[in-house]
Amino acid sequence: MYSVHNHTNTSISIKYKCKMFVSCMHKYVTDDVTNNTVYKKIINKVEATKRHRINVLVGCIFSPISVLMHGIPLLWKIFVLKRVILPYFEVIITNRCSLRCEYCSDLMPYYNHPRDVPLEQIRTEIERLMEYVDEIIMFRVIGGEPFMHPHLTEILHIISAYTCIGHIEIPTNGTIPIKSDDLINSLKSANVSLDISDYGYGDVDGLCDTLDKHMISYSRNCNKQWFDTGGLDERRRSALELKRQFSRCFLKCINIYENKIWICSRSSNLYGIGTGIVASDDYFDLVNNNPAQSKAKLVQYYYRDRPVAACDRCDVGDACLKRTVEAGRSQLPR
Repeated sequence: MYSVHNHTNTSISIKYKCKMFVSCMHKYVTDDVTNNTVYKKIINKVEATKRHRINVLVGCIFSPISVLMHGIPLLWKIFVLKRVILPYFEVIITNRCSLRCEYCSDLMPYYNHPRDVPLEQIRTEIERLMEYVDEIIMFRVIGGEPFMHPHLTEILHIISAYTCIGHIEIPTNGTIPIKSDDLINSLKSANVSLDISDYGYGDVDGLCDTLDKHMISYSRNCNKQWFDTGGLDERRRSALELKRQFSRCFLKCINIYENKIWICSRSSNLYGIGTGIVASDDYFDLVNNNPAQSKAKLVQYYYRDRPVAACDRCDVGDACLKRTVEAGRSQLPR
């Protein structure tokens, strides 16, 4: 088991320490809300266009409770113990998927030769990341479809070894049955859960029965709407429009892919499918930076306020809140 506390965020300015505190508190409030049983039952029945308002309302109710539970310890860790604590990371382990969803925001249908990221590369990426960061509240293992990776059990062991990672979540479309006893034992860990998106494909009921039998934590989302992120065509937005687009984005899913940290999955997948639509400062290079000298640089990238090239090929923002599409509408399976 690893517990990483390097106590070296002294070069990080007060501005970014405050950003860390606010974003981590926001994550704690969000998790407290989404883990609430009543909330789960209500939100699955609400149209996608109305979810944002409900989330804001429920968040206001939970905020005082979350501040009391998490606020003071978090202040102590960031400002006194000088730790680098970030709310969220994803690691992309595969761009293979069991479905080819027409409106996939992660662009899986665009991969002509999808592949699994090698296990040793994933191990190196996570080890390198944890040289920069002292604590991560939530760590998601994503794809594609994560359960298609042949070494998912080993990947969970690598991540679970870090006690400074709070919660591990695996999103899945529920189409891959879990048959391995080793994988089941890995999923039974108290800080691991599945986030199942039920699009009506595969035996999701059977999967849930397996999870219930082994007391594995999961949530099941049966909502049939997605926000429409749009295609890959260039929007030709002005600099001001791009800045507005970036500031309004609610899908900034910080992820690790190909030894780089990306501000969003749209950006990393544009790189993955080989479009060339990536600027040199769109990512943070885990390999060619020195953790001892670049912790502040990573934190600044994490909270960047400048758009990336992907922003001109994406519609996430206020306009997107008014446009939904059928979730999981699939082309031919791979």
